[in-house]
Amino acid sequence: VERAIIDAVCRASRLSFADALREDLFGFLPGQVWPELDAWDHRVLGASPRARIAVRHTVGMVDPLTASDVADADRVRDGLPEALDEDIRRYGLDTFKIKLCGQHDADLERLLALAAVFDELVPGDLRITVDANEQFEDPIHVVRLFDSLAKHPGGERILGGLICVEQPLPRAISCDPARTKALTDLRAFAPCIIDEADVDVGAFDRALACGYRGISVKNCKGVFRALVNRGLCEIRSTSDAPLFQSAEDLTNLPVVAVQQDLATHAVLGLDHVERNGHHYFRGLDHLPSSERDSALDAHGDLYEVRDGSAQLRIEGGVLAIGSLQTPGYGYACTIDTDARTPIDDWSFRER
Repeated sequence: VERAIIDAVCRASRLSFADALREDLFGFLPGQVWPELDAWDHRVLGASPRARIAVRHTVGMVDPLTASDVADADRVRDGLPEALDEDIRRYGLDTFKIKLCGQHDADLERLLALAAVFDELVPGDLRITVDANEQFEDPIHVVRLFDSLAKHPGGERILGGLICVEQPLPRAISCDPARTKALTDLRAFAPCIIDEADVDVGAFDRALACGYRGISVKNCKGVFRALVNRGLCEIRSTSDAPLFQSAEDLTNLPVVAVQQDLATHAVLGLDHVERNGHHYFRGLDHLPSSERDSALDAHGDLYEVRDGSAQLRIEGGVLAIGSLQTPGYGYACTIDTDARTPIDDWSFRER
């Protein structure tokens, strides 16, 4: 509902989301959430939205790392990459989100295997986040994992590019001061952020008090909540403890969901975003042909036709998103709901 209202207000005023923020079209009052934000001018977020953003590629615990890991009988053969090395070669990736399982030996083996792939295929600098998805009972276990990693050849390849650790603890104990003492030790490797523990507008404040340094951004958790959290980052950051937001995905698909998500990250000025919807869905094939054609016409910087399918245009690991600065909230193409399959007629056939 929030995003629909934002879109409607922007379209009625013929302003992009960034322009609407700059002109304070929404009458946004972050100081009513946190009084200290009365001193923060949120309108500056709309001044220079990003036109390019790097893709942070999700690597799941069971995702194949090399083409040889995919059995011939398991190949989908839809023209899209089916292993990490194929993704890197195709898209020019250098920014990754690595999933952990919370088991020391399994995580160590996985990280070292990834280091070998990166050594071969990513010659330049790496940017890496790791996502524990609530699998650790104490941050000290993450510290021990990284201590072990540092002792192995290849470990520095991962640790040298590490940006942050996402949600290591179960959400129920994430902001328990008695359970988060080792966050200080973990910061020797990388700062920690919350994601699943971001359960309400006060979550970031509680997390900061426990030693976290950042928070995830997902449109599904609230656009204006993300803006409020950006204000807290700017007001409360210090040279010794810089605060930040990290753009995370939840299988956002084109057109509306992924473009509105990117439009939010553009005004927040984030320079990389997790993207994984294109792993599991073949481009824009889920949309009627009229919508695909309209998206290609209106957002030719973001999409391309490749292997007979309209899909995200990822070049050098980067998405071009300048076309999202259009009247409305992130999209100028036509959404043809009448051409879509009614839910009662929809069916799914397994391969």
